Order: sequence, then structure tokens, then C-alpha cells
Amino acid sequence: MPHRPEHARNFPGAAKNIPAEDTFLLPYQTRWVLDRALIKMMVKSRRVGISYSTAYDFVREHAQDNATVDSWFSSRDELTAREFVIYCRGFATALDAGARDLGFQVIDEKGNNAHVLQFSNRTRINSLASNPDVFAGKGGNVGLDEFALRPDPRGVFAIAQPVIDWGGRMAIISTHRGTANFFNKL
Repeated sequence: MPHRPEHARNFPGAAKNIPAEDTFLLPYQTRWVLDRALIKMMVKSRRVGISYSTAYDFVREHAQDNATVDSWFSSRDELTAREFVIYCRGFATALDAGARDLGFQVIDEKGNNAHVLQFSNRTRINSLASNPDVFAGKGGNVGLDEFALRPDPRGVFAIAQPVIDWGGRMAIISTHRGTANFFNKL
């Protein structure tokens, strides 16, 4: 077994690249969270913690007393939508952010559903499976996970982008899907 730092001695995984010091976020995750661009994008590989750090970023923003906008996080499927709100719940608890898990809720008159986490300031993080129509008429922050895997990424972007017009930010995250994909063009 290669040399592991003391903090990782009992880690059962096979990771070979372990930070020398115990850390909450890795440097690239920290840069992602601290990036306050109106629209930010990242090409990622699988299971590198960008959805995880995006959850932390969303909760950090919602935990502020002066937070005013909701967040809409769209994952490629129901399982990853649920996983995202589980991350958010954990961070809300760690930050003592006064959040309440409202469960799986109908969020509009069309019957669209989302996993909803509501904060004491009445803002919400809504995590939903891939359905671009849900963004119509919404406002706030947007997170688009596994963007290049969508059947119509250009259509998703066209519907989701106006959500940030009145004070939100957008995070677009995906693995690479070739040069012809709209994600690559962005």
C-alpha cells in the first residue's frame, strides 16, 4: 500500500491522490464554490465532487439572512436529484441553516415535482430530474448537472437561462460528450 497521510490511514478506498492535509473541499472544489460568475461551467470527470460542492455553494447562499431567490437544480434522473438534496440537507445541518426538508412536492400547475428544501428565510432549493419545461416562469439560481447527457442541451439552456435574469446565477456541470455537443460549443 502506498504511503497515506495520517488522516487517510483508515480510508478503505483505492484513491491514489490523497491531499496531504485533511480538508473539507479540495482546491478545485473551493475555486468552484468561490466563483461568483453569473454563468459558470465545468467539464468534469465522474465522481469528483462538483455536484457535492455545488450543493454546498447553494446551501451557503440560502443560509444567509438576506437570501431572496430560490434555486433550481436539474439532474439527469430522479436518483441524482434526490442525492443532490441529501447533500444539501447535510450541509444545511452542518451550517445550522434552519432548513426543513419538505420532501417530494408538486411545484407548479403542470404537476412537475421536485425534492424541496426550505430555509427559515423562506427561500427554497428545488432539486428535480431532467425536465426542461419546469424552468418556465421560474426565477433564481440554476444548476444543470450532466448537461451534455440531455437529449436536447440547447433547448434546456434556452428555457433555463432566463431564470437567472432577476438576480440568479447559473452553474453548468457535465462530463464531455464530444465536439458536436452544445455543451462543448458553450
